[in-house]
Amino acid sequence: MKRQWAVSLAVLALLALPASAQVIDGDWEISPMVGYSFPGAELKNGFEGSLGLGYHFTKQWGLELQTAYADSKVFDLNRDRPTLRLAALFNFLPDHKTVP
Repeated sequence: MKRQWAVSLAVLALLALPASAQVIDGDWEISPMVGYSFPGAELKNGFEGSLGLGYHFTKQWGLELQTAYADSKVFDLNRDRPTLRLAALFNFLPDHKTVP
């Protein structure tokens, strides 16, 4: 089982390597995310996913619109959590090889 986790993490790390890039004016970016939550005793475990779309106005400033969904239950009550978020982004090191 430990070997399977190690191989899975290695594959994910290798897939992330091509994602390193510099910010260029007028760039668009897409951020798909998938996960699974383990919140605690009163909440049930569940699937989480989101999709973000961002635009860089300049090398340092951008906007990102993100929609997310989390499937959860609280004491046998269905409490799905859909969200929508708009964020202003500021890149501190836009000319660096990797931009967090």
